[in-house]
Amino acid sequence: MIILAKPWRDRLAYYLVPAGREVDAALLEWMRNYCAASGTPFLFERNGRDRGYGPPEFQQDLVDRATRGEPLLPGLNPGAGGPCKLVSLSDDASAVEDTPR
Repeated sequence: MIILAKPWRDRLAYYLVPAGREVDAALLEWMRNYCAASGTPFLFERNGRDRGYGPPEFQQDLVDRATRGEPLLPGLNPGAGGPCKLVSLSDDASAVEDTPR
């Protein structure tokens, strides 16, 4: 896994780039805990789609950018597959369960 730090508003957001395989459940759990403690949102790819994790304003910003066809974070190319699939902060378990270990 490669973790890229990208600017988002007045702080950073992270993009987890797969390096040969998808993000595993342990790393997603660690990133969720880090996000909850630090307020730093992140993006990751699952099943070929970008997904976001962070506060509601981060999730809404991703939806707005995807709808306009803009990069989800500065320096990232917009995806050809359309809007990203977002993971709700209240839906932690569902994102982890379908990740291969």
